[in-house]
Amino acid sequence: MKKHVYYASEMEELKEEMIQMLSNVSRQIISFDAVDVDMTVKGAANALCLEGRGEGADRLRQSIDAAVAQAEAVAPMFDVFSASRVMVYFCSSEQHLFLMSELDALFAFKQKFGPDAAFMWGIGTAACVGKDSCEVRMLLVDLQEKK
Repeated sequence: MKKHVYYASEMEELKEEMIQMLSNVSRQIISFDAVDVDMTVKGAANALCLEGRGEGADRLRQSIDAAVAQAEAVAPMFDVFSASRVMVYFCSSEQHLFLMSELDALFAFKQKFGPDAAFMWGIGTAACVGKDSCEVRMLLVDLQEKK
């Protein structure tokens, strides 16, 4: 991602970057497309793009935690869990696909958002991901400022 925080006038730029990111995935297992991205950012006042990386048995949780920690550095004014729309995309290597048990970390993360938050997630593989690691990219839309 070129930047992390986007405002209403920059949503077209954000859509292009997200679509480019999705095109870099080797194989989409649970996929997103341009329509999903468009629906997620349509009419948004702001959006936050985050990335994280995890390794080993707890790689999904580690990648989520790293992305959330990144939010504190790049957008400390926003409450990450106030987003009204969320897209989360995980990539692993083709040799070390995700196990169903690893998704518990994703479901725990989802529970931190309000009950009305629209939450989408996907999984794919990418050649650039190490053998026992994963990368996550998050798009959080319409965040509220911290009180």
